[in-house]
Amino acid sequence: MKNRLLNRTWISPITSVTFLVVGVTGILMAFHVKNGGIKALHEWIGYVFTLAAVIHLVVNWRSFLSHFRERSAILAVCGGIILSLVVLYAGTGGGGKQGRPNQLVQTFDLNGNGLIDADEVSAAADSLNRLDGNHDGAISTQELLSMGGQGEGGNARGPHGPRGNPVRRNSL
Repeated sequence: MKNRLLNRTWISPITSVTFLVVGVTGILMAFHVKNGGIKALHEWIGYVFTLAAVIHLVVNWRSFLSHFRERSAILAVCGGIILSLVVLYAGTGGGGKQGRPNQLVQTFDLNGNGLIDADEVSAAADSLNRLDGNHDGAISTQELLSMGGQGEGGNARGPHGPRGNPVRRNSL
């Protein structure tokens, strides 16, 4: 006799509820709503969802295989895999390269080649003077965030953006 947890009456609702929680928290995180424990909830319920989905697949294996008797189902799976690969490739910035460089690096990269060469290092003081909007000798987080037309995109908010520490001109 099978364990009652492996019964379809239990595993299907568990899979559905955990899918719903992971989906909703994932959408919230995509819109940068990360209040409280949303990220932790998403991660931990995601683990439970993965386990429940595997158990659900094992319990319903025959039904699962019956879906692939139709050519349209095989084409749908292939289409889903291709679409996933396209989105994965597009998300890397193309060719597996990193996405947009750090906004602060873009400020000093005057020729836009993604590297800071010797000429750009010697011009760094001028770049820092342009960032110091209130001319107090220090660059605050607000001045970094309001860089406007500096570099691509025009804002320094991102995974590699400033950490809130002022950049002093004389520290270079």
